Amino acid sequence: MIASTLCAAFLAQYDHLAWSDEFDGSALDLTKWTPQYGDGSQYGIPGWGNNEWQSYTDNPANLYVEDGRLHIVAREQNSQYTSARIRTLGNAEFTYGRMEARIKLPAPGQGLWPAFWMLPTNSPYGGWAAGGEIDIVEWINGMDVVHGTLHHGSAWPSNQQTGGSFNPAGGAITGFHNYAIEWDPDQIRWYFDGVLYSQKNLNQWFSDNAPGDAEAPFDWDFHFILNLAVGGNWPGYPNGATPFPATLEVDWVRVWKREAPGAFADNVIPGTIEAEHYDRGGQSVGFWDSDHTNNGGSMRTDQGVDIGTVDGGGDYVGWIRPLEWLQFTSNVECGGLHTIVARVASESSGGTFHLESNGIDLTGPIAVPATGGWQNWVDVGAQLTLPTGTQIPIRLVNDGGGNDGFNIDALIFERIDANPSCGEILGPCCLSDSCELLTTSACVSAGGLFAPGLDGCSAPSACVGAGACCFPDATCTSATLQNCSFGGGVFQGSSVECATASCPQLTGACCIGSSCAILEASMCEQTGGVFGGEASSCGDVSCAPPCPGDFNNDSAIGFDDLLYVLSDWDGTQADLDGSGTTDFADVLILLAAFGPC
Repeated sequence: MIASTLCAAFLAQYDHLAWSDEFDGSALDLTKWTPQYGDGSQYGIPGWGNNEWQSYTDNPANLYVEDGRLHIVAREQNSQYTSARIRTLGNAEFTYGRMEARIKLPAPGQGLWPAFWMLPTNSPYGGWAAGGEIDIVEWINGMDVVHGTLHHGSAWPSNQQTGGSFNPAGGAITGFHNYAIEWDPDQIRWYFDGVLYSQKNLNQWFSDNAPGDAEAPFDWDFHFILNLAVGGNWPGYPNGATPFPATLEVDWVRVWKREAPGAFADNVIPGTIEAEHYDRGGQSVGFWDSDHTNNGGSMRTDQGVDIGTVDGGGDYVGWIRPLEWLQFTSNVECGGLHTIVARVASESSGGTFHLESNGIDLTGPIAVPATGGWQNWVDVGAQLTLPTGTQIPIRLVNDGGGNDGFNIDALIFERIDANPSCGEILGPCCLSDSCELLTTSACVSAGGLFAPGLDGCSAPSACVGAGACCFPDATCTSATLQNCSFGGGVFQGSSVECATASCPQLTGACCIGSSCAILEASMCEQTGGVFGGEASSCGDVSCAPPCPGDFNNDSAIGFDDLLYVLSDWDGTQADLDGSGTTDFADVLILLAAFGPC
């Protein structure tokens, strides 16, 4: 009862079918499996390393698919033995998950040795068995016991092994049964028809070639092998009673993962994407991690990405080394120019990274400085153009160049261009004592400074250290240095408040009607003029109104313009005919143009 309950609890975690072969075709699927040949000599292991007697072939007499099942047949002719062995090397490799096959073992016979097992692909830990071996099920001589084993430790002959055996009720093992392992970073479990019969924990295996890696060698990609051996050191050798041909039948092979490929629903741009919300689907789908070990252990522990806990709360992805990547498939609400801010930390120089989509570089290299500690966070960023759409793949790639890589806490995206089809931009608005994400108009109405950019509200430094920011019209608002500069103001210092700031009056060319004068910006505005900019001269601007006589620039000739002409009688500001004096002729010109321009 306890075993069944444990089994149900474990099974519930693996709800996504990541890979399978149902053997529904008429031949072996060579996109998934590759046959091996001979007695092992061509692979450098004569007798397949166990003094076995068979020679492997892909002859249909030894290997075929029929009626939805794979058949591996061992045959004897004149004391010569043939059989088949297939593997997924180069086609399908896996780190962690539930690996399961429905298998019918051969009829009992001395010297028969069928197996469903796994070997590492290009293991960094060396040859057998320092690189590991996982035996999902082995069975010898027709005994009523199946075996599940780990091989580990040192290279042969100093290798070690640990495992368990299972004797199902009823004695002889006949018919089809399900054989499975559940492989996690810290534990591997064996099942017979869903019954848990053995488990090995992290402290029960090791690799001499990775003394500092507790999960080695079982933190790397492994591939499947299915074979039926004849003879060998363990089972012994056939005798006159051994039945030939002997057949191993496989109904299906399946790999289950805890999560299906896809994006996190909250990966929306503009917005903040947490680094640990990289795509689901595992190695080569949602990420690429070179060491396959979750050194952080904070969450998603069945994967090789290093996830740790941020001091003060939250999670981060750590130790992103050269050529490693994370993918954040996201919904982009409105395409156009955006800023990206990455919150990063690196004890020493972290090198550079870039963002790309479908192989196209979006940002160019973004440098990660030495921050002096793995939890000393700083903001780095760039601008990028994104299309409007759903399920846009955005990949963060470490370009290299750093000593130890870098940690990343979050990616912050903000749209900074005015795309009319998307409505107003939602961006950071620095108010007198806070920062809020508002539209441009809402920010202005609240008396704030709208300044999208690298100091958005989601960045820790947003509006921190704000001070008086003076604008050309002598108005003042509180803003950071960057946001003040972005808005065209002059920063007075983070310790200066607007109440005590002396915002200098800027002087420059002021167009009043068709005339120009050098005035302070506020005086220009009070007289209804148009300020030409700080330090501008009348030679820099053209003060011709949209139509002659439209002195108040309202695109119409009206009574206000007539009053202006009369107020300038004998002056020069309303001289429409160029006579040098404002007089009756100018009144006639204005009356003739009365109405909209």
